[in-house]
Amino acid sequence: MEYARLPHVDVEVLEKNEGQMSPPTKPMGGSSPYLLKVLLKRTSDGRQDQFILASESQIDRARWVTALSQHKQTKNNINKEDLSQYEVTKAYMPKEPDELGLQQADVVIVMQKEDGWYFGERLRDGQSGWFPAGCASEITNRVAVEQNVRRMERLRKETNV
Repeated sequence: MEYARLPHVDVEVLEKNEGQMSPPTKPMGGSSPYLLKVLLKRTSDGRQDQFILASESQIDRARWVTALSQHKQTKNNINKEDLSQYEVTKAYMPKEPDELGLQQADVVIVMQKEDGWYFGERLRDGQSGWFPAGCASEITNRVAVEQNVRRMERLRKETNV
């Protein structure tokens, strides 16, 4: 099996019929409607390769896409004031390594919503991960959102996070 380092991997969400129209790809997985295409731009032996993977659910596919492309997202280029903020109303203990543990009253910037789950960054320490949507409610007051962003920047500068 070929492999590539993450900087040489691209991932794309496919609709079920798109995966069937790509003869050069190697289908892997079952007949699930949740497909993603993985492109290895430079494999271990210097070639290009691509294949299609199938996941059992929409959230599983979203988690794979996030995991394979997170290294390309630069947090500093994102204007945090433009993203939705959520206040945690119910604590959450992570059950998987890509999940975000939450304490009541935490504030999280949500970057992606998928099938009852959110992917976000906790303001107090910059940790990111998936968490159930039912654990938080959106902060709709723009003044509070702006204050949270300023507080986050100040705290991170003071604590070197």
